[in-house]
This record gives sequence, structure tokens and C-alpha cells, in this order.
Amino acid sequence: MKKKLLYILVFLVAFGTVILMLPYFRNTDQPRMRFVYASAISAEHATLPGDGIIDGDDYTGGGITPADVVEVKSGTNVVSYKLVLSGAQNYILLNDIILPAKPFTIEGLSAGQIFNGNGYKIDGVVIRHGLVSKNTGTIKNLIIGAGCVVTGAAVAEENLASGVILNVKNYASVAPYVYTVTSGNVKTEYSIAGGLVFDNYGTISGCDNFGVVNGNGGIAQINKEGGLITNCGNEGRITGAKANAGGIAGENYGKIEKSSNGGAVDMKAKEAGGIAGISHGVIDDSENYETATVAGVSSAGGIAGLFKGEISNCRNYGLIKATGSAGVAGGIAGKSVSSDSKITASKNTAVVIGDTSKGILGSGEAKLENVVNYGRLNGKTELTVQIDEFLEKTKIIIMAIVAAGVVAAMISIGKDRYKTIRDRRAEIESVLNYGA
Repeated sequence: MKKKLLYILVFLVAFGTVILMLPYFRNTDQPRMRFVYASAISAEHATLPGDGIIDGDDYTGGGITPADVVEVKSGTNVVSYKLVLSGAQNYILLNDIILPAKPFTIEGLSAGQIFNGNGYKIDGVVIRHGLVSKNTGTIKNLIIGAGCVVTGAAVAEENLASGVILNVKNYASVAPYVYTVTSGNVKTEYSIAGGLVFDNYGTISGCDNFGVVNGNGGIAQINKEGGLITNCGNEGRITGAKANAGGIAGENYGKIEKSSNGGAVDMKAKEAGGIAGISHGVIDDSENYETATVAGVSSAGGIAGLFKGEISNCRNYGLIKATGSAGVAGGIAGKSVSSDSKITASKNTAVVIGDTSKGILGSGEAKLENVVNYGRLNGKTELTVQIDEFLEKTKIIIMAIVAAGVVAAMISIGKDRYKTIRDRRAEIESVLNYGA
């Protein structure tokens, strides 16, 4: 009887110890991922119909050559360069424009007017907040060379509702536009930048960014309500933004579709996403490549860091990491701020790391439909994490069961010992009485 009880006691103690220590026995090293390797981003994306390098547009303004560039002088010194487009005519570039490092602008581009780069490049110049300030026309088939010195944005400060930026490639690094806002005695410094534009209200299609963007987004700082970014890609690293950062846009309030990111989004941004740091609009049929690690302080997501709206048909293959002490990370989205949000037909295959980490949505309420996660959370499978959470919630109950088992075993052994002593005493008394 004693051996039986002892076996029960040993089993209960061993079982309880194994259960409580199980999370520590598991291998937490990051495993080889089940990546579905996407092909490298193409330098040429699909464009809208009829927009080849040479097309049927009527270039009434004729061909542009470097000779059409106007030198702006101060005395005998060249201060800047400008290309002036007059009236409502269309223009086509016939050669590369490569000039010394002085500010360069394109002036006079109006609504309905076309400037066709014809596959040629502008290089060597200084671009401050874009080649144009407010784009209402069409800029297409143009290359911004790696030798340009760009601050804020390469193509336009604002791409307005009628504006179209089509098949433009940027290879230049983009430095931030830094400004200070004073409220009372408090001064706050902001650094903002977008690979092609600051604010997009119009259409950006078939465009790519290959340069490092020290700011918010590879294509745009903000994609405004009504703005459309389609068939675009980013391979440049997005770094330095403190508020929000995304491979395509820092913030999205319009629609981003058929776009991809292959550049790392670094850990300085509060909200970071492979496609958008913050999205209050729609992101459809887009993906974050395995080369694109996304790291944000507060929230990080393979597609959006923080979102309110809709994410559909999206894929994430890159490592996602929330670096803050209470950081939230999700394979598709870090955090939802509305129960009306929706994630459909999307998948994650990468490791997700954060104080709170989930395969699809890190935290918040959202409707999830037809989503799948193949990635690991903090180096563990999602099932392992669920088991850990269950064990954490039931740890006190398990300890109580083990303790109760130990107490019950001790009582049983005590009773058995008492019975043995009592029976032995009775035997001795019986012998003594018999002798008397």
C-alpha cells in the first residue's frame, strides 16, 4: 500500500513539474520558415493601357533637350535650373538631363498637360520637395538618377486629384524635410519624406523607389482620401521616421493595390508596416517580401502597423518585430483601432516578435475571414503560444491540484502508518496478555 501511494505521489509531483516547466523546455530558436519565395521586385511594372514609352499622345510642345533648360543666375554664377513648360501643350524628353548639383524644377505643368520622360533620366541636380510643387498634369516614363540630391520627395510635393504619376523610377536617396512646430514653450521637430511625393490625392501607377528614404514611405508620405497607389514597388530602406513608416506609404487614407515592398522598415517609427505605417483606407493584393524586415516601437505589421479599414488578398513573408516594452506585432497588422476593420484572404509565413504577437492581427478587434498563419510567434508556433497562454492562465489551478495530490498522499501515508502502528501495538498487547 505504501509503495502504491509513493508511486502516486512521485507521479503527481513529476507531472506537475513537467507541466509547469514545459514552456522552458521548448526550443525558442527561430526555425527555418515556410517562405513562399516571391520573385524580386521588377524594375518595370504593368502600366495603364496606352502608356508605353512612345505612345499616341500629341506632343504639341515638341521634344525637350538639355538646351531647353534655363539657367537662373546671380551675377555670373548659376544659382538654379528650371525647365519651363508653357500653355496646355504636351512635351517629350529626347535626352538625359544631367547637370551640376544645383536646384532644378519643372514649371508650368498644368491640368491635362503631359510631360513624358520617354525613359530618359534627370540626374546630378538638387531636388527640393519634388520637381514640381503641385502636380495637376501627368508626369510619366521618367527616371530620377542616383546622383540627384533629393530632400522631401523626388517628383512632387503634392500630387493633386487630377495629377497622374506614371512609370517613374527613383534611384536617389531621399533626405527628410525637417520642420519645427512650437506650442507654447514646447518645440517639436518633425522629419518627413516620401520617395516620390509628400501628399498624394491623385493617381500613382507603375512607379518604383530604389533609394533609401529617410522618412515615411517609399512612394508617398501620405496617400490621402481619394488617392490611388497601384502597381508600385519599393526596394529602398525606410528609416528615421519617428511617427509612422511604411514601404509604400507612411499613412494611407485612400487605396493601395497590387503593390509590394522589398525594403526594410526600421525600428524608429512608432507604427511600422510593410505597405503602410497607418492605414485608414484600403490595402488590396499587396505583399511584403522576405527581404523586408519591419520593426516598429508601438505596433508593427507585415502590411500595416496600425489600421482602421480593410486589408484583403495580402501576403507577408518578412520578419515582423515590435521593439517597445509593450509593443504589439502582427503578421498582417499590428493593431486595429475599430471593430469595423476587416482582414480577408491574407496570410503570414514569417516570424512575429513582440510583447504581444499574433499571426494575423496583433491586438484590437477586426473581422478575420479566410486568413492563415504559417509563421512563428516569438520563435514559437502559434499552437505553442496558445498552450503557454493556457498554462499561464491555469497555473494556479494546476499548482493547487498538485498540492492537493501531495497533501492527499501525505494524509494517506499518515493514515497507513498510523494503522500499521496500531495493528502492531495490538499484536504486542495480544502476545503479552497471552503470556500472562
